[in-house]
Order: sequence, then structure tokens, then C-alpha cells
Amino acid sequence: MRPAAVRRRRGRYVRPVVVAAFVAPFLLEATTRFVATAAQVPGVRLAVITSTPADRLPPELTTHLDGHWRVDDALDPRQIAEAVAGLSRQMGRVERLIGALEQLQVPLAQVREAMGIEGMDVQTARNVRDKARMKTVLRAAGVPCAGAVPQGRRRGGLRRDRGRGRRARGWPTS
Repeated sequence: MRPAAVRRRRGRYVRPVVVAAFVAPFLLEATTRFVATAAQVPGVRLAVITSTPADRLPPELTTHLDGHWRVDDALDPRQIAEAVAGLSRQMGRVERLIGALEQLQVPLAQVREAMGIEGMDVQTARNVRDKARMKTVLRAAGVPCAGAVPQGRRRGGLRRDRGRGRRARGWPTS
């Protein structure tokens, strides 16, 4: 049965619990809000993988989290994988691995692939992170993309194309 499937138990429908880990290198204010919100999703047991020690977690998180794993470098896929393995021993198999930072998407995908966790794969993560690669993929799928504006006369450090590039791509010019 898939983790998100609903099953019937004693006349009631029960949603199985999903164990998830949120990788948050630094628990800044915005990241803390993301983690706190994810920790309150019904049917989710959430742990955080971070460089912040457990005794320094913001109080609004400690009441909602089911686990914590401290790493020295939360952008290192090896350390993330070790944390996921450790949390899996403590909480049950981690079924989802998430993070809000764009810089985390490739390392998270590498760990997902290595550990058999569903989610964005490495190739897709690289397509998202590398903007030139992303545009190549989108163009190959027939999606128009903005190109680089060729070097030319500059005003204020930026070349003004006066809408010519937008018109050539069929986009609005204002």
C-alpha cells in the first residue's frame, strides 16, 4: 500500500503516518516558519536535519517536531544521508525528504536516489538549478524561453532591447 493511501480500520478511515525529514541548514526566521508549517501537516511525523543544536531550536518548533539530527554541513549529501539513516532508526523509514533552499535541491535528490526515497530526481534537480540547462530542456519541449540579450550599447549598465526580444518570442512588450 502506498504511504498516502487511506485504509479502513474499525469503521473509520485512517490515513497512515508519513515520516518526513526537512533539511534546513540554518533555522532563520523564514525557514523556521516553513518547518513549523510542515510539522503541523496532519499524518506527518517531521524531523529536522540542521546545523542548529537541539537545545537551540526555536520554541515554536520543539513542540511540533518528532525528531532532530544535527550535522556540520547540511548541504553535504553524505551528511544528509547519514542523518536520514539515523532518523530512520529512531522514527521509522524516512519516506519524504524536503528542503526549501534552492541550493539543497541537487544534494536532496542525490540522497533520495541513493536511499530509494520518492521525490525529485537528480536530473530534474540539476535542470532546475542550472538555468541554461533548464532553458534547453524547456525549448526542447516547445516552451518559449527568454534568451540572453546580446552585448551592445548599454545604458545604466543594462542593454535596452526596447521590446524587440519579447516581440520575437510572442511575449507582451509592456
